Amino acid sequence: MASFLKKYPRSFALKSIGLAASILVVTAVYEFVVRPAAESDFEKGVEISAESGQTPFSLWIVIKDYEQQFCFILCLWGLFLLALKIKDSIVENKGLEVDYLELGKEDRLKKEDARPVLWKLERGNEATSQTLYFRTIYRTMEFFRFANSLEEITNVVKNACEAELLRLDSEMSMIRYIAWAIPSIGFVGTVRGIGLALGKAQAALEGDISAVTASLGTAFNSTLVALLLSLVLMFVVYQVQRMQEQLVLDVEKTVNDGVVSKLHIS
Repeated sequence: MASFLKKYPRSFALKSIGLAASILVVTAVYEFVVRPAAESDFEKGVEISAESGQTPFSLWIVIKDYEQQFCFILCLWGLFLLALKIKDSIVENKGLEVDYLELGKEDRLKKEDARPVLWKLERGNEATSQTLYFRTIYRTMEFFRFANSLEEITNVVKNACEAELLRLDSEMSMIRYIAWAIPSIGFVGTVRGIGLALGKAQAALEGDISAVTASLGTAFNSTLVALLLSLVLMFVVYQVQRMQEQLVLDVEKTVNDGVVSKLHIS
């Protein structure tokens, strides 16, 4: 595992591990829980239907087909990727609490102070050196040495935060694709179920509609489950995006209030 993480980027390795874990977990649950329970409920439903004429509802039967299984795998993988985003946001928020410059309320920095500050930052805490807050401060102090006005430095901070928003939005593309793929797989199940039902139309004309109703159940159940999972995933996606956007705004405000405001250009 260590050699794998060295050979490939950490993010790619985590995504691959998350996908593999999602496949294993969902497949195991389906093989040992869902399908045995669905078969048991189906047999009980046949007996109850023969006695009372009513078919009882079974959640296991609704989710038993392969399309629903694939949808659960994708949804679990998407939630895993979103959990990584939430973890990164938590680390970023903790980084905002670090006072890298250690300046008093009345302290001011001049251009000749920029180089010592940069040296100090380079020797700082490695755990938080990859945060947006740290990178923005470092870039601000680098530009401070050559800036002619505070407005130029403010624009540097703004541009750095806008670039971070674009990067975060780009990294969400895979999760958006997963959220789009889930209902698409549900529609595949719908088409498959309708195709099976049409293939058994002759039996329905002869009076046996059980095969047709089972196939139509496959068609509608796959779409139902896929749409519900897509709604859940998209809700979490928008919450994570909101968290990321708020983080970038907080970084921009904190750098402007705590760093830029303490810079002095003669």
